Amino acid sequence: MTDINKLIRLNVEIEGLLRVLADRDNAGVRESLAEKFAVYTEGMEALLNSGTHPVSVPDPHLPEVKDQEAESAEVLDETDAATDAIERGEEKQTKKVFTRNTALLKAFTLNDKFRFIRDIFNGNERDFNDTLSLLADMEELSEAEDYLYNDMMLDRENPAVVDFVAVISRYMPA
Repeated sequence: MTDINKLIRLNVEIEGLLRVLADRDNAGVRESLAEKFAVYTEGMEALLNSGTHPVSVPDPHLPEVKDQEAESAEVLDETDAATDAIERGEEKQTKKVFTRNTALLKAFTLNDKFRFIRDIFNGNERDFNDTLSLLADMEELSEAEDYLYNDMMLDRENPAVVDFVAVISRYMPA
């Protein structure tokens, strides 16, 4: 995993878990934190080792390439490869582009904000805004619910959490 956005998301999730752990020591939170940290560490190592100036620590997940193999490998120009693909009738693969859910950032009334900050985020407006920003970058509701219930360890039965998720669900694809 070398996608920087995934690393940023994991970093925020780890921070959230640390905040939960600071409020209440919980074995489930510690276990989830350990899992996220392992994935984050692996992704960070892959990212650092993929640059033009690799870190001296080799990535154990990449196969070793011998100098002879690298010298003898044929390298095609991208335009030649694209031209060949067009001639064979292959269509260009388009990558799905995701844009930030700005509607979600504006979805909460002032009263809702005060209520959720007080009841869910222990009066911390920055945590509310950080969480909302993170949720706005998620592609679908199931991903947001996974984060809220499993990473933040929010209580599914808490009426404030139920209402919070209800607001979010109106602005996110299922």
